[in-house]
Amino acid sequence: SVYAEPMPENGDENSPLARLDDPTTEEVTNETYGGLKVLCEQVVSKRYGDSALVIRPTYVVGPYDYTYRFTYWVDRIAAGGPVLAPEPRDYGIQVIDARDQAVWAIDMLEKRQSGTFHTVSPEPRFTFEQMLEAIVSAVGPVGTSLVWVDREFLIDQAIDGEHLPLWPGPDFGDYGMALDPGRATSVGLAPRPLSQTIVELLEQEQKQPTPDGNTTGLSREREAELLRTWGDRRT
Repeated sequence: SVYAEPMPENGDENSPLARLDDPTTEEVTNETYGGLKVLCEQVVSKRYGDSALVIRPTYVVGPYDYTYRFTYWVDRIAAGGPVLAPEPRDYGIQVIDARDQAVWAIDMLEKRQSGTFHTVSPEPRFTFEQMLEAIVSAVGPVGTSLVWVDREFLIDQAIDGEHLPLWPGPDFGDYGMALDPGRATSVGLAPRPLSQTIVELLEQEQKQPTPDGNTTGLSREREAELLRTWGDRRT
């Protein structure tokens, strides 16, 4: 979120940063969030100088993820059947397993390493379509299918990123998240395969569901209604 839009594809840690129209604001909104994060980094750098360790993840996922954003897709696809998948399918996306980030961060602190790092995976370009297909391959039962639905149709139906987590909705940018993790991997960041995260996440979710997880994402009834309407428009 610290980067100016649109984020450059395969951008490194020196990519242009977001700027606030009003640098004195303390109100957190979608428009100010990134710029405020930049100011937070600047405060840390001013106080700690070259000894600061600044970590820039994208979506942090895995067991016990209270946001339920990535978990929604794992749970939904594991249930099988036709799954509403929002266009654009080529939108760049990256995640990081919280456990891998934690191990790496602790190691960096113990070694007194400093600098600014992207903790992201997989390497770009990895797309929203590839993410959903990876989940289907890992946990989708026989008969699971992704039904790709036009972005403008979804927006017309008042669907946004709250209904379809990790989807940019009306805020679609040029590339999405396609950042270079090379600096972090060169000093030990070793993300586990996404398929492993998916399987382990589902196992944990089945044992201990996310509290209030059913309040995030589309209900099965609303999803079915949207798929029917989308199918009617295409016939």
